Amino acid sequence: MPVDIARIARDFDAQMAAKAKMAESKQDDSEKGGLAAAPPLQQYGATEPAGKEGSLAKSDVAEQHLERAGVFGGHGCTVCAVGVFEGFICVWLTLVLVALIQTRNGFLIFFVLFGCCFHCCTQRGITTMDPGAVNATLESLEKGMDDDHTAAVFEELRKVPATVKVVAEASHTETETSGAGENQQTTTRTVIDHREDEKFSYASWKDVSGRVAGLDEYKVAAVEVVPKIECADAATTASLQSLTQRLLETCKKHVTRNGRAESHAEAELKHPKYEVGGSRVFVTRSAGEEHASWMNTSTYTACRFAWPGLGTVYRILLFTSVANVRYTITKSISVNKQQGDGWNEWQDV
Repeated sequence: MPVDIARIARDFDAQMAAKAKMAESKQDDSEKGGLAAAPPLQQYGATEPAGKEGSLAKSDVAEQHLERAGVFGGHGCTVCAVGVFEGFICVWLTLVLVALIQTRNGFLIFFVLFGCCFHCCTQRGITTMDPGAVNATLESLEKGMDDDHTAAVFEELRKVPATVKVVAEASHTETETSGAGENQQTTTRTVIDHREDEKFSYASWKDVSGRVAGLDEYKVAAVEVVPKIECADAATTASLQSLTQRLLETCKKHVTRNGRAESHAEAELKHPKYEVGGSRVFVTRSAGEEHASWMNTSTYTACRFAWPGLGTVYRILLFTSVANVRYTITKSISVNKQQGDGWNEWQDV
């Protein structure tokens, strides 16, 4: 039977054209789909699903090496701002003391007492604020956890599901001016006009963090544990974005003329002993290593209250003496019930 070459060629051309059309259709769907118009996942502290379209999130990573946490453990701006503030008080109080000694004017004693009282009040506020999480670092250091114990704690945290809460806020900025002439100062502060928060529920979760690696590279290290979520599929992404958009719409009703509405997600690990809310510092040391005798909360408190600026000096010494690293515990979550290795059902659903 003769072979119809022309027909075969036409069939082949038709097949290639159909494949090209399907590829273009898939590209258009990905560009025009409902998720494209939604806010980026980074604002929720989540990441996009990896792998093939519609597939689940990336599989478990065998190990996760510790990463550097940045200048002053990632708290460089806060530590520097507090340092400038304490430095200003130090200079002012020093000048008053020098004037008192030189002039022997008893009236200046009241300024000295006022400066000391003001310094003590600000230090109480700094205790609550804990810039650079120094108090948390020293408290963990005093517990004496070694690398093996720390690694075991991290493994326990990997077995805990993440509690996810979406927060939306309407706020505005207020500017205040004090003083006059060369002494005029302008400060700004953010005022929260309205706040909405709601827990995000899901059906299944899976830890994709990987075992911690690299603890043995540091004699003493302050490890900041940061929980993070990862949407496992498009349905979870859409559900998270829908909740966020609903809370934002409510907050937008309370936005003032110069205000704004913003949102973010908070992931927590509710371990019965080592709860992690937002982040938590664990200080670990190699077996046989001992930390310096001045690294404790009592010495830190004494330095802070003894004289303005000594607290900043202590913080800088601590951050330069201890390695500051970060370990991210990532949970892949899905609103659908998943089956397979590593997947667990969330009990709250």
